[in-house]
Amino acid sequence: MTISAFGVAITTFAGQNFGAQKYDRVRRSVWVCMGLGVAMLGALSILEFTFREFLLGIFTTDPEVIRIGAEMIGCIVLWNAIFIPIEVFAGAMRGTGYSIQPTLIMCGSVCLFRILWILLAVERWHTVFVLCLAYPISWVLCVLVFYGFYLKGDWLHGRIKAL
Repeated sequence: MTISAFGVAITTFAGQNFGAQKYDRVRRSVWVCMGLGVAMLGALSILEFTFREFLLGIFTTDPEVIRIGAEMIGCIVLWNAIFIPIEVFAGAMRGTGYSIQPTLIMCGSVCLFRILWILLAVERWHTVFVLCLAYPISWVLCVLVFYGFYLKGDWLHGRIKAL
């Protein structure tokens, strides 16, 4: 939820500055938002990782469920920061009128990739760790696609027609 809040915040800020044709402020706010997101999520991730067994114990007393949950948190939480650029880039693009491109990027590199991962990798190596690897790998893939689209810059100055 914390990461999503940064995505919504940048959508509003980017939209206002895009409308005012202050493109430099849009670009600068993307990086400020990412920095704030990394700081906030870094602190929360450290707490979640450190107290993962206690937090899981709030929901169950089954030691096997806690063990598996702790393994999943250990695999995923340390990579959470990779998700920040996804929300921030997508939010900035949405604020400038490009809503379909971020949706397609996320559907392809997150949803479609994870389905393929489950069908191919998890089927072959049937472990919780391999299942959890779908998250950071799909996030890296998504960030790379977003970053390429962001660097192209056409979305910011309106040289590409919004779909």
